[in-house]
Amino acid sequence: VWASGERGAEVDLGLAMALPSGSGSILAGSTAIQPFAVGGIKVGPVDVLGDLRYTWAVAGPAAGLELFQANVAAGYAITPLGRLVSGLTTFLEVNLIQPTRGAGDLRPQLFVLPGLEVFLPWNLSISAGVQIPIIGPRLIDYRVITFVKWEF
Repeated sequence: VWASGERGAEVDLGLAMALPSGSGSILAGSTAIQPFAVGGIKVGPVDVLGDLRYTWAVAGPAAGLELFQANVAAGYAITPLGRLVSGLTTFLEVNLIQPTRGAGDLRPQLFVLPGLEVFLPWNLSISAGVQIPIIGPRLIDYRVITFVKWEF
């Protein structure tokens, strides 16, 4: 939607669709639609990102569930480490999930997610972190989240 190269800021809008993974756990086995807005800005060596989204589970075990989600993350870039690792970013993300309809417990849930992103050659990066519940109903003890990004 908007990007400012000189300020290092950007705002994006989008629509995501989650498809069933085969698991019967909440949302994982359901089809869901998520409109979202994401914004970010570079403040010196720190990147700050924010994400707002609303989820409607439209089919599957969680059909009828509606969630509001707000996330904020800050990452600190570490200088290049050689030919194989072109950079590292340590980050901390805070996730707030507020069920609005269809859940037995409508209390908000707050998680923290410390992690690390490793930048490799070929526009490839690998991120990993551990999501830890802080307040609210404890649906999980912790969750390890890992993903690979390839920019093309």
